[in-house]
Amino acid sequence: VIEPQEVPGAENGEPATAGAEDGGLTEEPGAADTPIEESKSGKEEFQLGLAKEKEGDPDAARTHFEAAAKAWSMSLRSIDYIKSKGVYDNKPEEKKVIEEREVKENLNAAMAQIKLKGWQAAIKHCDAALKIDPSNEKGFWRKAKAQCEWGRYKEALATLKELLERHPDHEEGSKLLKRTEEAQRRAAVKEKKIAAKMFSESFQDTRSGGGWLDRLRIFVLLNVVLVLLSAVSNFVGNTLGESTRSSLASAVYSVPLVGPVVQKQVEEVYQLEKQK
Repeated sequence: VIEPQEVPGAENGEPATAGAEDGGLTEEPGAADTPIEESKSGKEEFQLGLAKEKEGDPDAARTHFEAAAKAWSMSLRSIDYIKSKGVYDNKPEEKKVIEEREVKENLNAAMAQIKLKGWQAAIKHCDAALKIDPSNEKGFWRKAKAQCEWGRYKEALATLKELLERHPDHEEGSKLLKRTEEAQRRAAVKEKKIAAKMFSESFQDTRSGGGWLDRLRIFVLLNVVLVLLSAVSNFVGNTLGESTRSSLASAVYSVPLVGPVVQKQVEEVYQLEKQK
């Protein structure tokens, strides 16, 4: 086994910036887009992808990034095979080299997945690297980036805080922490505005009269269906009847204003049926 070498120029952080409109965090290209180690075909494909990205050819860039991700995934499968055979279980030095290679290949694969917007896959690769090397700086950084891009701000904040606890001098981590906090605030405000708008529209409908009539019709119809399902459940079994009624009830409960009233009535009927 040849010990992997770091590629010159690779640094600890890849900057990300907050999107102007929706609070998303998008990546800025930089030297940290360089693969960590020497998985040759993966490295070459990734660098070709960066070149095409600079040329303004996103389709070609994606093709190369996909090829890089595939190459690094194949390398990881080879490592898994070697580990499953226990070849180096009694050879601590060689085993350490294999584990270092596994960490670096996972981080490279995470980097490729970030380029492909495969946030979940990127996080999975970072977690695999951190399982072997719990303090790995790039593992925390790339995981946080993927979580931010995915809109998982709460999770990203937890990852960034752990990164900064272990590596207090990580400047890009500190910057991303502030941007993520701001993005989370913007997302919360946006959600409140959407909820307020939906409630306002529902209220206007009910004031016009038609809204109440429509909801009453749905209420009556669904109650008839629930009664029928109750009868059918005597023949097909309680499991099917309960499951179906639960689905219908959930649909009714989601109706603004009327939903809570219907929910209370349905629950009362259901309790009476159970007592029978």
